Amino acid sequence: MASLFTSRCLLQPPGEHDRDGLIALATDLTVRGFLGGPREDTAAMASADALVAGSPHSLAWAVRLRDQSEAGCIGLVVIGPHHDDRLPELSYQFLPAYWGRGLALECTEAVLRHAFDSLSLPRLVSETQAANRASRRLLERLGMRKARTVERFGAAQIIYEIANPLSPVRP
Repeated sequence: MASLFTSRCLLQPPGEHDRDGLIALATDLTVRGFLGGPREDTAAMASADALVAGSPHSLAWAVRLRDQSEAGCIGLVVIGPHHDDRLPELSYQFLPAYWGRGLALECTEAVLRHAFDSLSLPRLVSETQAANRASRRLLERLGMRKARTVERFGAAQIIYEIANPLSPVRP
């Protein structure tokens, strides 16, 4: 799987050196606030192990700052199966210390470009809680449009979609 670069970040497949950051993402109350709450330590470790091992069904990139790569994993961007299994989903998480800097937008844009230009995916979805205004703004800045609303996990969820501009238009 390709490593991706942005002006400030390096995105690489998760490795053993990313475990602590992946566990921090999975156990952080603020990160997991709209994702069902923090995971227990055992579940977080299992999730980190699965990400490091890789999956034939998902592509994952651990995010590091280019000028502070020794600081470790600060975020995660994934293209994987969506709950409805109709289209692949773009999802992301970043540690709160890195929120509000445009890093999530920068990294999700890089993965979106890779998904369309290199992987030739025709469409992607992203799902977020309707109450998660910051995530909704980010998805809209990526060019995603609201496709539908569903009730899932005890809350209203908005499913966003984006089409690959390079894909042929279907009638």
